[in-house]
Amino acid sequence: MERICTFEKNSRQKPQNKHFHSITGTLPSLQALIDSGVYQNLVPKMPPPKKGKAKAKSTPPPPPTTKYPACIRFIPPSSVAVTIHAKPGSKIATITDFDDDALGVQIDAPAKDGEANAALLDYISSVIGVKKRQVSLGAGSKSRDKILIIEGVSLEFVYNALDRVLHNP
Repeated sequence: MERICTFEKNSRQKPQNKHFHSITGTLPSLQALIDSGVYQNLVPKMPPPKKGKAKAKSTPPPPPTTKYPACIRFIPPSSVAVTIHAKPGSKIATITDFDDDALGVQIDAPAKDGEANAALLDYISSVIGVKKRQVSLGAGSKSRDKILIIEGVSLEFVYNALDRVLHNP
């Protein structure tokens, strides 16, 4: 950084900088200093942009329009997650509603010692038409809101099976 003015106390020496009119004089305006190039060395210069491969500007893909409700989701490579709102203690096991929030399922087992969870896994595997070992509890073992993971099936297959049972009890 360049010194603008150097002088000692009790010195009669005039400042060496041409932008000072006198020791007691006024400073020139900031714009005049900028125009004359005094501040040119004070402002750091930005390096030029790097040359190389041009990065493609990626825009986020539009949200997929799908005919499937949000409560069923595909999990790569070949699984489907289903959000369930379980209603244990019912007289019969049935699907009550099918919307974006969750698949409502009544269970014919009490909610103690994991009986309702086992009954839910058994009922969903029979509704979808897969083996019991393909259906597992992903989350919510002690909650009414659960996530079931169904392995080895497509999203369309699960949706069609659940929709068929809901409309043809």
